[in-house]
Amino acid sequence: MKKRYVKLSLLISGLFLINSYCSADEALVINSDYKSAYIKYNNALKSEKTPQNYLNMCKISYELNDNENARIYCKQAMNEIEKEKNPDYELKSEILSMTGDIYSTVYHNNDITFDYYKQAQEYKENNPD
Repeated sequence: MKKRYVKLSLLISGLFLINSYCSADEALVINSDYKSAYIKYNNALKSEKTPQNYLNMCKISYELNDNENARIYCKQAMNEIEKEKNPDYELKSEILSMTGDIYSTVYHNNDITFDYYKQAQEYKENNPD
């Protein structure tokens, strides 16, 4: 029973993190112009391989139901942010949250989902900025 309560509280916490999913930079996605957003984000990724650009491709791939590529882009975003000396913990939290979303909706793996949401919450709460 206690384990269920912990999982439920993590899920609720994860839902709050999902609200930070959209940003002003993603106006193209919000306006349902997925093709333009995909082209924009793909060009940005080709010119500069940053965690943010990989995350943008992860999100747009997820919106286009290209779930396998979304997972790959999120994994690459995490790899890139891990290489940085002073990583952006807010961005790292966003990457973890997005990865949790993918595992929740695509793979229906709640254990992994909760792990990602918990990590995202920890980075968000412990962000010195």
